[in-house]
Amino acid sequence: MIRLATINDAPRIAEISIYGWRTAYKNLLPETYLYGKLSTIKRYEILQKQLASNDSYFVFEDDQTGLIKAFMVISDSRDQLSLEESSLPSHELIAIYVEPAFKGQGIGTQMIKYFEQLAYELQKSHTIIWVLKENFSSIKFYEKNGYKFDGKTKKLEPFGLEEVRLSKMK
Repeated sequence: MIRLATINDAPRIAEISIYGWRTAYKNLLPETYLYGKLSTIKRYEILQKQLASNDSYFVFEDDQTGLIKAFMVISDSRDQLSLEESSLPSHELIAIYVEPAFKGQGIGTQMIKYFEQLAYELQKSHTIIWVLKENFSSIKFYEKNGYKFDGKTKKLEPFGLEEVRLSKMK
């Protein structure tokens, strides 16, 4: 089941977030950042504040065990839109992380579909996702779900890595 996250979910979301970063970006970001700067305790403290007034964090909770296996963060697009894009109301998937032990079970796909359904209900015709250009496994996953590179790029600071924007029209 996918549901809106509550403050009680903060510890589990913090774990998934940190382990997700360390797995997904292992060969892309410096180890000193992934294992030195990232901390589940720090992430938990930030999440407590964010989840207190939450309408953008969602969790995938296993119906049988009650275990949270994934989370995502969604919002209206944060992009500065061009004139032609501004006529397309867009929704953004800011983050999606599945606990590495549960990858390959269709959880991410279920969450993408849920994100798209929410966008549809909010009358958004355009969904977008930013992903590191070198994160080939994530790009492949998003492409499998109908997303395509739309030509937009930006730098992920302070690392100087390039992000690409993938989008999908309703």
